[in-house]
Amino acid sequence: LSLDDRTLQKLTNLDYFDLCYNQLTSLSYRHFEDLINLQTFSLRDSQLKTLDERIFNKLKKLKHLSLNFNKLTSLDDRLFQGLTEIEYLYLDNNQLASLDYSIYFKI
Repeated sequence: LSLDDRTLQKLTNLDYFDLCYNQLTSLSYRHFEDLINLQTFSLRDSQLKTLDERIFNKLKKLKHLSLNFNKLTSLDDRLFQGLTEIEYLYLDNNQLASLDYSIYFKI
């Protein structure tokens, strides 16, 4: 299953987005770059294996991010860079063998 890059364009006022329980295996930063007011983003219980390291770059107001119950095996150390407002980050129940602690210092 894939998501067209233009599907979410112009939804700049969206502050809550739930993509739970889907069959998406990967996502591009282009899908979400217009969601500049997003505060809660849930991708739990999907089939995500990879995430573009720039996917959250424009989501400066993001406070709650759920990536749990996916199939992620690794996370780029730049993935959460710039998420200065983040309060809750859920990564449990993935296939992550380890996490580099420096990933959190870039938030």
